[in-house]
Amino acid sequence: MLDTNAFIDLLAQREDVTAALDGAIDANAALLMCPFVYYEMERGFRRIYQPAKEQRFLFLSQAMAWEDAKLPDWNVAAQLWARSGRSGRTKSDADLLIAAFALNRGAAVVTADLRGFEDLPVAIENWRSEE
Repeated sequence: MLDTNAFIDLLAQREDVTAALDGAIDANAALLMCPFVYYEMERGFRRIYQPAKEQRFLFLSQAMAWEDAKLPDWNVAAQLWARSGRSGRTKSDADLLIAAFALNRGAAVVTADLRGFEDLPVAIENWRSEE
């Protein structure tokens, strides 16, 4: 499941991330579209008009399996929020919702925002090569 920054990297045609996506497709990996990520991308296109990138995003997102957020996603996100607050490492609501969505589906989050997901019990993959 791609995080927002992974989509941004793909739209920027970052070679390492594009190659990793190609590898995932070749390996028949299930690709899941998270509605919270979809929202973050769409609101960005409403702020900055980029029709070519928006069309590419829509093509990519439509090729992925879509599931709506369900009550358990909100409940797990709330639990993660409480846990991160108690540990003093508060996370953004978006990252908590994305992590909960992935957790409830047994998916890894593909992200370069390792800090946003550290200390959360979700598998993380970073498709960016070391810079």
